[in-house]
Amino acid sequence: MNQILSLPPDELRHLVVNNGISLIAAVLTLIIGWAVARLGARWLRFALDRIPQFDPTLTPLLTKAVRY
Repeated sequence: MNQILSLPPDELRHLVVNNGISLIAAVLTLIIGWAVARLGARWLRFALDRIPQFDPTLTPLLTKAVRY
């Protein structure tokens, strides 16, 4: 920690900005991934509900697998 704090202000600012951008990108990727997984699970549930001969007990299993 002391090594980081002993950096010159310009290098410290550069380090914080670069890592901050990486952190924001990682959080946005996580949120977008959750949204896409949720939409995929909904779409699969809708598609499986429209198939009359499909076993209804498998629908929750498959939608959870897609979501995770």
